[in-house]
Amino acid sequence: MTTELEIGLYIFILAGFLGYHVITRVPPLLHTPLMSATNAISGISLIGSLVVAGADYSRLSTALGFIAVTCSSTNVVGGFLITDRMLKMFKRGHEIDVQRRWFKFNPKLLLAFPVLIVVFLVFMHWFRRSGTQTQLSVAALSVCLSSPKYARRGMFLAALGMLMAIAGTLFHPEIVNYRWITIGLAIGSIVGGSMGLRIPMTAVPQRTALSHSLGALAASLIGISEYVRHVGVGLDSVKMTTIGLEVVIGSLTFTGSLMAAGKLQGLLPGAPITYRG
Repeated sequence: MTTELEIGLYIFILAGFLGYHVITRVPPLLHTPLMSATNAISGISLIGSLVVAGADYSRLSTALGFIAVTCSSTNVVGGFLITDRMLKMFKRGHEIDVQRRWFKFNPKLLLAFPVLIVVFLVFMHWFRRSGTQTQLSVAALSVCLSSPKYARRGMFLAALGMLMAIAGTLFHPEIVNYRWITIGLAIGSIVGGSMGLRIPMTAVPQRTALSHSLGALAASLIGISEYVRHVGVGLDSVKMTTIGLEVVIGSLTFTGSLMAAGKLQGLLPGAPITYRG
């Protein structure tokens, strides 16, 4: 068993325990924001997409990585924005006034800006090596989403963890070209931002399903890219199993979520779709 596989299994098991505590601690009132926020965190497939899009393995891998970056960034940006809109509905009038006073600009804060940059780079370098971004994001949600009062803070901490994971990945030694990464992030941010800010709250279920399908498509494309890249040199049973599961589960989630979004939007009939034979 390789060291990378051991680390991956450790993160998977820990994320499973944290996910269980997220669900058990969150009140029913916050289940809808939780669904949208965890859907955005599932866009962690963006990390692998960045490496594939910028590593310049081949033209096919770069194209698949570019599409994956666009889809997953749409999922992440749109998911966090729509979650923030939902959590704003739980705020009271005096809390909004306090927040406005807290965000009042102070010129003295500019003195701390260089220190914050250094601290950010140190944490970014450490997180890139330790792989704890997703764990911290889920942990923030599990603690803060247990109460509407602190739910929005937990969402901000989760978004910060995702941002640090993305920033740390950009320093990956295999990334040599940032052109398609930049274009994909720009397109995904614009599309995801438009979805998160303009879609009415009554259309949140179908938006979440559509966003979920994009994240699953990104994961599936990354699996295909990894298979194409390693098939020439040979794949052992462990890698072949993980890549196969990634592609199969990602494809099933993509098609299922896309059909769910179509049914919720009224584009597909609500009755079960059957095939002759």
